[in-house]
Amino acid sequence: LGATATKTVTVSVLNINDAPVINTVSAAPVFIEDGAAILVDPAIQITDGDSADFDGGTLTVDVSAGYAPGDTLAFDGTVTLSAGMTNGSLVSLDGGTTTIGTINVDGTGGTLTLDLTDSATPALIEQLARTVTFENTSLEPDTTPRTVSFTLSDGDGGTSAIADQTITITPVNDAPEILGTVQAGTALSFDGVDDIVATPITAMGPE
Repeated sequence: LGATATKTVTVSVLNINDAPVINTVSAAPVFIEDGAAILVDPAIQITDGDSADFDGGTLTVDVSAGYAPGDTLAFDGTVTLSAGMTNGSLVSLDGGTTTIGTINVDGTGGTLTLDLTDSATPALIEQLARTVTFENTSLEPDTTPRTVSFTLSDGDGGTSAIADQTITITPVNDAPEILGTVQAGTALSFDGVDDIVATPITAMGPE
């Protein structure tokens, strides 16, 4: 009685990769027709509990709903780009010293993707995501609200849930323009619909 026995048990701990987490924070921004590009979410948050960097991962931003011709995504002027907003351009946040990614899809069709390097830490990619801009370059943009979605893969098999931001489009009434050449001695007037009517002017001399 009172005897004890000791048994050693080996426990294996399986390491499971946690996916990155993206949260949009800012209120829905407004793009004004003919205006400058706007920041999509200057306070977006990105975290990853077990990834020191996103080497081999991809940051994807796209107009996932409401896309219209002219919708363009880009990075603002605080980001250094080796070849502008073009495919293959190297991206850095320190003036070009440290490359954190390479543009894979340039954003002109409403989708922007960046292939990430081993220098792409969660803090730097959060900083970069906050510089993403939206604009519509057409003369008369569709006023349907846009949904811009952010997705991030960490290079270790984890992919974040989609984080959405809504953008409202405000139209601006453009003044009418007369295109082409108007011959001397011709008066122009609107017919009340959408056409310009040219009327010859008859010179009247003294009676």
